[in-house]
Amino acid sequence: MHLSNLNEINNLIETGFIQTNTRHTISLHPMIQEIALSETKPSVSSCHTLLDSLQQICLMHGIEVDYYKKQFQIIGNIIELIQKDDMPKYLLFLENSFPYMQKYDYQKGMKALLQELKCLLKSKDIGTDSFLLQCLL
Repeated sequence: MHLSNLNEINNLIETGFIQTNTRHTISLHPMIQEIALSETKPSVSSCHTLLDSLQQICLMHGIEVDYYKKQFQIIGNIIELIQKDDMPKYLLFLENSFPYMQKYDYQKGMKALLQELKCLLKSKDIGTDSFLLQCLL
């Protein structure tokens, strides 16, 4: 998240806006999640820091992470909820996510990712389908 310290996060925890658990993760209070999602629809351009961080994790070849299932869930939520306002960046994110899912043999995620690409190819002329062809091989 590119923070120099965790003071801001600690303040949010103290006020109850975010919650912690024993797995060293933080999450928004459920009511705040609903309001934030309904009021501020996430987009590729406004969430570029999150997408970049997730891509960095996906590109760490040979390094095992113990939170890969949570990563799959986040990628699935991004596919489902994000506004695709920067198509080249979004396609690069999908392209880098697929081998990560393949590494852990996450069939459900790979199918969802391919389905998303098929829908994008049908709905818009995004320029290239080479990644889709590579995945289908």
